[in-house]
Amino acid sequence: MLDKAIYFSDKSDLYLEIKDKIAIHTRLPLSMIRVCGSAYWGKSFLTGEDFVAGTSDLDIALISDQMFVRALSEVRAKTLNFTVLTAFPGIQAPIIFQDYAYKKGIIRIDQMPQTEIKFWLNTVFQNISKSYLAHFDNINSLIYDSELSFTNKQVGSLSKFGGKN
Repeated sequence: MLDKAIYFSDKSDLYLEIKDKIAIHTRLPLSMIRVCGSAYWGKSFLTGEDFVAGTSDLDIALISDQMFVRALSEVRAKTLNFTVLTAFPGIQAPIIFQDYAYKKGIIRIDQMPQTEIKFWLNTVFQNISKSYLAHFDNINSLIYDSELSFTNKQVGSLSKFGGKN
């Protein structure tokens, strides 16, 4: 099944190649690996700027309740149930992390402390990114606890961009 990602509208082979590599490394089914963000919509939700090949990032949603629970458990262990916040990458990171994880069902890897799963996912996506620098500055991932959480997160973009996709 092909997402209706604008960037991949004429690049189905590239789309499948990238998703296959991610599936091999994460052991997730292809249907649980989704393109989102500006590559999907053609524009950045935050800035409204167009997706630019070779400059923009490719955002990938990994939909897995097991991966979500593992990531959250590792963060809770690393921070002693959020009592030691110095492990987070910035002063606002604990608030952002908890807001996304608990209210939206999303793990933002960029806001996590260094854990095994963060190290593993960063390594996987950095290695995959190297093969696609002509297309993307970087390939990033977020972990969603369910398809419902993924769908709910897309509602804002759908409203903003008018379902043009």
